[in-house]
Amino acid sequence: MINENNINIEFEKDLLQTQQKIQTFFKKSILTYIEKISDNAINLFNSSPGNIAYNYLNKVKDQLSKIDENIENINKLQNELNQIPLGTYNSNDSIKAYNENYIKYMKTITQNNLDIQSLLNKLSDYVKFDFSYLSRIDLLDDLSNPPAEKATPKEEKIIEDTKKELPINQNNFSPEEAKKEQSSDENLKENVLLISDIKQKVVLPYTKLELENILNQNGIYNNIQEIIDTKYTIPISYYKNAPIARFKEAYSLVKKRSSGSIKEALDLGLEVFFKSDLNPAIITACKNIDELDIYLAYLDDNELDKFKCFDIVYETFPTVK
Repeated sequence: MINENNINIEFEKDLLQTQQKIQTFFKKSILTYIEKISDNAINLFNSSPGNIAYNYLNKVKDQLSKIDENIENINKLQNELNQIPLGTYNSNDSIKAYNENYIKYMKTITQNNLDIQSLLNKLSDYVKFDFSYLSRIDLLDDLSNPPAEKATPKEEKIIEDTKKELPINQNNFSPEEAKKEQSSDENLKENVLLISDIKQKVVLPYTKLELENILNQNGIYNNIQEIIDTKYTIPISYYKNAPIARFKEAYSLVKKRSSGSIKEALDLGLEVFFKSDLNPAIITACKNIDELDIYLAYLDDNELDKFKCFDIVYETFPTVK
């Protein structure tokens, strides 16, 4: 607020810029938590009741809205300050109008700041990250868009880490036999999402062309089956906390595979959080948000036979009568 007895417009501008920096800091802090929650959600909330995680994520979304409101109010004050004519400070009319709006807006900004800081404090206590899991998550982010080009050093490290976690040779061949083993064309199940309780794994959709591109250009795989096992296969245990898995996969789908905004990613993640009839592996299999929208529309209308983006095959144990 401008001191009418000691007018200093530049000092006032500096104060507003400081408030802008505070909002930028808040936003970066919350977005960092969202990214880490999303990337590491399976480990992070494994032992938490779904409603606790859901409530925290909803609060994060609310505080982002408050940050946006603060930024909007600060911009209004900055614009009003810039419109005060030079050399007319002594008239005080424009300054009085500015001060009235300053009091009104700063009351909201101050309360929002307190709410945002409170959430950040709670998140720092509640969120405990286990970064040892991130190499696996990074691989999953890469699954929907298998690169045709030569693997980068980061990708090569991810692949090596994953080889230690997942069995490459599903048929228990020796390394020498595995190197010779090639998947024949008739054994490839193109554009199929396999969700197998029996084999305890999920195999994401692929095409023969994708597999051949990776085999020919990467130069680090022995055969097509090894590519499928390494780049397209996920342990079914990854999805064992279904609400959290749905949030994580929906958030990743919007933010990382569809270039959507943080708000759009949060909205979809929260929308599907408790959607128990949506298997989270289906979200992982979608290449973009359009495919998921099509699936959800057919799911709601009970017309899943019309969904043609990819086939979905479930392998389950026989029901005991």
